[in-house]
Amino acid sequence: MGICFGKRKDDGIPRKDPVDTTALKQSESLIIFVIGGPGAGKFTLGRRLAARYGFQFISPSDILRSEVDSGSERGRRFEEIMRQGRHVPADVIVQLVEEKMMTQPNAVGYLVVDFPRDRRQAIAFNKEVRQPDLVLKLDARQLILVRRMRDRAAAAARFDDDTPEIVCKRIKKYFETDAGAVKPNKKVMTILDAEEEENKVFEAACAVVDRLIDAEHREA
Repeated sequence: MGICFGKRKDDGIPRKDPVDTTALKQSESLIIFVIGGPGAGKFTLGRRLAARYGFQFISPSDILRSEVDSGSERGRRFEEIMRQGRHVPADVIVQLVEEKMMTQPNAVGYLVVDFPRDRRQAIAFNKEVRQPDLVLKLDARQLILVRRMRDRAAAAARFDDDTPEIVCKRIKKYFETDAGAVKPNKKVMTILDAEEEENKVFEAACAVVDRLIDAEHREA
């Protein structure tokens, strides 16, 4: 499949050719999303779950940062958008996730962190791939997320977390788009208390995943 960088929309981001997701649509591999506000602990939980169950770990944020580090035209546009506290367009994010999944079309499962971030991403993924088997939502109060993000920004310089204004903007954006992001997959969503200690959150998540795997085995 060729790659076309000539297609653009009003956001100025060059588009690639569509991904053939037939293998993913037909696959019996588990697809699990881990979502939650900035500072909720998504990445820590996601990496631990992926390691425990042998899932492919996918982070759209990591993919975006790799593109930014490459110095490409797309990367420069991504960085500009994220510096402003805005979301990269849904069709671009969904395609990045699809491309990463297709690098391991026979994976045991896919653990996608911080996705979907809004309704458009959720609907597009469900249409182009399929509905996830499970959505783990890490729930925490806004004041807790603000405190965690400020602590993290103080500890490490990151281009998207570097000012209190950007931190607050990202958290505000999450609460504005959260309902739309979860609605298309609400029937497969489990809410976890992200204000609990890290190991307790992990144990609770494992219990949910174990039940899902057991159910899949019974149906096989």
